[in-house]
Amino acid sequence: MVSITASKVLSVNAKRNFGQINGMSLNINFDSVKFEGGKLFVTYSYTVNYDKDIASLTVTGELTLEDSGMKKLEDEYKKTKVLPQQVTEDVVTACTFTSTAAGTLLAYALNLPAPINVPRAKLSHASSKQAS
Repeated sequence: MVSITASKVLSVNAKRNFGQINGMSLNINFDSVKFEGGKLFVTYSYTVNYDKDIASLTVTGELTLEDSGMKKLEDEYKKTKVLPQQVTEDVVTACTFTSTAAGTLLAYALNLPAPINVPRAKLSHASSKQAS
C-alpha cells in the first residue's frame, strides 16, 4: 500500500479584480512525477478560477509517497505514463486537502469565497455510451 509521507506547499499566488463572483472552477495538474531513491515525488498545481476573471488562486505543492513495491510501480509508470487509479485518487485527495487549506487563507485575504473542500476523489473510466 502506498503511503503519503510528506506534503509541502512550494508556492502560492492569488489575484483579485473587481466584480461580482458567480462561481468558480477548479483544476489540478500533475506538473511532474519522479521516482527517486525508492520514493515517488509528485509536484502539482491546484488552481481555482473565479468566473469572469474576477480572481484566481494557485497553490503549487509536492507530495512524497513510499511503498514497498515502488519499483513495480515505477516500471508500470514508465510503460504507461499513468499512475494506478488508487494512487491517483490518494494523490488528488491529498492535493485537494492541502490546497484547500492554503486556498482558504488566500481567499480570506482577498475577500473571496473559500474553495470548498470536496470529498475523497473517485476516478472512473469514461463511458462509451452517449446521452440521448
